[in-house]
Amino acid sequence: MQSRVWLRRLISERDQRVRHRKTEAVNTIASLVIEILKRDLPRETRFQSAESVSFDFGRNQVAVEGRTNFAASSMVLLKNGFHLALLLASLEHEYFRYPRLALFDNVEDKGMEVARSHNFQSVVVELSEQASVDHQIILTTSMMNPTLEDDSYVIGPAYDHQRKSLDI
Repeated sequence: MQSRVWLRRLISERDQRVRHRKTEAVNTIASLVIEILKRDLPRETRFQSAESVSFDFGRNQVAVEGRTNFAASSMVLLKNGFHLALLLASLEHEYFRYPRLALFDNVEDKGMEVARSHNFQSVVVELSEQASVDHQIILTTSMMNPTLEDDSYVIGPAYDHQRKSLDI
């Protein structure tokens, strides 16, 4: 009988710890997304004044102030900002089962303007450098922020119409 009581208590404690971690994880991700959105250029009013972000992995959906539909370039920024927040949250909490690697390969989708892309790149670098845990971020871009064009951040040559990525 005592072993049943002990086992029930153990299960209850673990369930409580899981619920606490889930709440903590959701709150961390949401606050990081808000921080990233507020650092965006002033293109989307709701991003600048965001106080709540929610997400649903099953629906593949992120909402800012309950809204899930924005201009195409803002959706690109929101999606990439969310993925950056996931990575940063995994660096903050060791219990995250998320690779400490992020690949951003569509920062310029949907009419993203050069200044906005440059700003996002700067935000990525700044937040990455603040982390105390080893991680890797790969960001492909055709609109490289000139302030970041050095060997600390850039690997390999730049390609353009004269210098193609496939040299056949």
